[in-house]
Formats: sequence, structure tokens, C-alpha cells
Amino acid sequence: MGMMAKQTKYIIGFIVLTIFMLVLTPKMVKVEAAEIDSKEIPIEISLDGSPPEIAEDYEVILKADNINNPMPKGSAEGKFSLTIKGAGATKIPEITFSSIGVYKYQIFQKAKNNVLASYDDSVYNLTVYVTNRADKNGFETNYTLYLVNGTEKYDGAAFNNSYEREQLPFTGGDKIPEEKDKLPETGKERDKLPQTGDNVKSMTFYGTGIFLMAVGLLVGKKRKEDNKV
Repeated sequence: MGMMAKQTKYIIGFIVLTIFMLVLTPKMVKVEAAEIDSKEIPIEISLDGSPPEIAEDYEVILKADNINNPMPKGSAEGKFSLTIKGAGATKIPEITFSSIGVYKYQIFQKAKNNVLASYDDSVYNLTVYVTNRADKNGFETNYTLYLVNGTEKYDGAAFNNSYEREQLPFTGGDKIPEEKDKLPETGKERDKLPQTGDNVKSMTFYGTGIFLMAVGLLVGKKRKEDNKV
């Protein structure tokens, strides 16, 4: 009986101690770092003029204003690049944020060395806002995208590259007529040109005149000789 009473006292004491700790000791809450992914940013490349038959690769860069800003996977030293072959569209991947704040980036296209191309040198300012949700249950993100010094808001970044037509070198064959060698295009100008038939008529006229003159001279000479006799 004494043993059971002693065990009961231990049990009661343990329960009381547990209640005391729960009431007086601050609650230990496990806090996990909240994370949220930003929305993907659409990117588009369009082409004008006479693009090359073999499509070029166009590189678009996302650059952080602060090298410590969160970046998409695959970034290095605050820069992320993606490649689009020819005209087409893609998206900058999601960025994972773990704290509230304002994060700034720039989006631009890296120029290439094709002398026939004019590459779009537009630069976009991207600002990502990470805030607490209204229900205090995690974060939410929003972003704004503007051209540098612009006021119009965009959903994505677009770049338009223009190409001049390639001039092929002359490789032989028929001579390309120079300006002075070209025939007149209008009827009046063509009428001024000497025609083959006109040349024949002129020669016949002059020949006939010379013949008649010769005959006249011979006839006159003959008459003079007859008069002398």
C-alpha cells in the first residue's frame, strides 16, 4: 500500500510539473522561412526586312541591380541569359523569394555582329514587389515592367530586329547597261533616234542628186562641143 501511494505521488507531481511548464513557459513555435515564386516574364523576338535564311540565335539578359537579389536557377554573378533562335517567344523562369522587399532588375538584348542587321537596343526596368499576404499566411509577388525613361507598362519584354537585303556581287554574264547606254523609254524620245529606213532614204536621195548633176554636166559639155563644130 505504501509503495502504491508513493508511485501515485510521483505521477501527480509529474502531471503538476507538466501543467506548470505549459502555463508559464512561452510556447515554442517552429518558424519556417516562407518562400514564393515570382511570375514568369514573357520575352518575344520579332524580325523585319530580309532575315538570313539560317536563323540567328538571339540572347536576352536579365541583370540584377544588386548582385544579392534572388535570381532564376542557372544565373551567375547577378546575370541570367536565355537564347531564342530566330523569331519566337519564351519566358524568364520564376524567381524564388524568401523575404519581403523591392527587387530591381533590367532586361535587354545582347547585340550581335551582323552588319546587315539593326538589333533592338531597348532596355526594360523590372521591379518585383514581395509583400505579406492579407491573411498573413505567406508572401505574394507583383511586378512592373517599363522601358527605360518610358511610362507605358508592359506585361513582357519585346525586341524587334531589322535586316537589310543583301546585295549580291556581279559575277559576269550580260553587261548591265549604263545610264547613257539605255534606250529612251518614251515614244517621243524614241522618235528622235535615227532609224535604219531613214538612213537608206537619205543615201538614195543624195545618190540621185549626184547622178543628175553628173548627167547635166555631160550634156552641157556635149552642146558646147557641137556649137564649136
